[in-house]
This record gives sequence, C-alpha cells and structure tokens, in this order.
Amino acid sequence: MNDQNETTQLRYLEETATRLRQNGFTVEPIEDHHLPVCWEKGRLCRVSGKGSVLYRQENVDSIRAQDALQTVIDIAKMTSEYMPMMERTPQLKARNLEAITIFFLKCDLQFPPGTSLCIMQPLRRMPQV
Repeated sequence: MNDQNETTQLRYLEETATRLRQNGFTVEPIEDHHLPVCWEKGRLCRVSGKGSVLYRQENVDSIRAQDALQTVIDIAKMTSEYMPMMERTPQLKARNLEAITIFFLKCDLQFPPGTSLCIMQPLRRMPQV
C-alpha cells in the first residue's frame, strides 16, 4: 500500500469514527487499517480502510444487533461516497475577515456558536450612505 493510499484510508477511518460516535457507537483505536466498532456491551464489527464492514455472525444474533450493523454499513458507505469529493474540494481561505464581520453586522446576522472572534480584525466605523 503506498503512503498516499494509506493516508487516504486513515482519513476515511477517522471520518467514519466521528460519524459513528455521533450515532451512538463506541469506536476503539484504529488497528491494522481497521476501525473496531462496539455497540452495547461488545464489539459489533470492524470497518476496513477500503470501506468494507467485517463482522462475526455471533455478534449480530438479534434484530437490534442486525439493525445496528446495518446502521454501521450505511454510515461506512455514505462516508466512502463523500470522502473522495471532500478530497477534491479546494480549501477555502478567508481573505478579508473585516469585510466578513461588517457584512454579518450590517445584515444583522449572528456568528455561529464557537466562532472565535479573536481572529477578527478590529472594526472601523463605516460611513453611513
């Protein structure tokens, strides 16, 4: 496996781990390019860096466990679909934070929660038109 492919797989597994945590699953540290996924009291399955979901039949012996496994499969599939698009998207850069701040203030918009205002330039009064 080349380094670029390995890096892409690790990013995929990290993104998948985030999505799984958001959906109530517990994930263990990545091991050998696989993400172990736990549900309720034990390990449910593993997600490979290539998007496959591996499981043991004895770990999905109830309808609820099968539903949980299907959720993992759906998340892994959706993540594998949008990750290549994210990789190709150019990174956005804020060039004029002062103009953005003024725009928000003029339009009476609020900054999203968690926005750090310490990165903003000091505002100057705009002449009234």
